[in-house]
Amino acid sequence: MHPDWARRGIGSKILELCENAARAAGFTRFEMGATLTGVPLYARHGYVEVERAGLPFKNGDSLAIVRMVKED
Repeated sequence: MHPDWARRGIGSKILELCENAARAAGFTRFEMGATLTGVPLYARHGYVEVERAGLPFKNGDSLAIVRMVKED
């Protein structure tokens, strides 16, 4: 994301719309695999970290993934 668009509530609004759609479909538990940069956003919205893992790439590198959960 371009820095000029950071901290304007766009991610929060997208998350709100997704959660509302999930609630309308009957879901009461939300779970995701977040990148490290997304963890603060999701934590502000009630998600709790439950596990950390690495997503391996073919070149030997890996991407840290944080499993986060929210119960309504």
